[in-house]
Amino acid sequence: MLRNDPPSAPNADLALLTFLATAVVLMIALAGGVYWLTRPMVLPNAGVAGYEIEKKRPDLLAKTTSLANEQAAIRFAEDENTRLGITGNVARAEQEAPPRAVEPPKPKRVAKAPKRAPRDQNTRVAAPAGHFGIFGAFFR
Repeated sequence: MLRNDPPSAPNADLALLTFLATAVVLMIALAGGVYWLTRPMVLPNAGVAGYEIEKKRPDLLAKTTSLANEQAAIRFAEDENTRLGITGNVARAEQEAPPRAVEPPKPKRVAKAPKRAPRDQNTRVAAPAGHFGIFGAFFR
């Protein structure tokens, strides 16, 4: 058999190619399965599935302004107050109330520190017993 002759029987190259192709397909299938398992699943809420929120559009053709709306609200509030028997506007009544008498501020009470006895400049004050700094007696 010469080098350029086609193979007459199945050889090792075809078996190796079949094995490698099968291994690659299995690896792709496993990777796809793992990817599919890691994705979150979104389940629709059965109680809210039939409810649709109406789309709110801005009212660009409104004929009233915010000032007109405010004045209408004030008129409505005044009508309700007169119907309930409330006289005057509470905000105006608070503004027209006479000012209260201003009390003089109370003097501050300050705690006085106790006076220390004078010391001689030549005397040294020893540290309290058992005190050896922040590291204790080990580093004394």
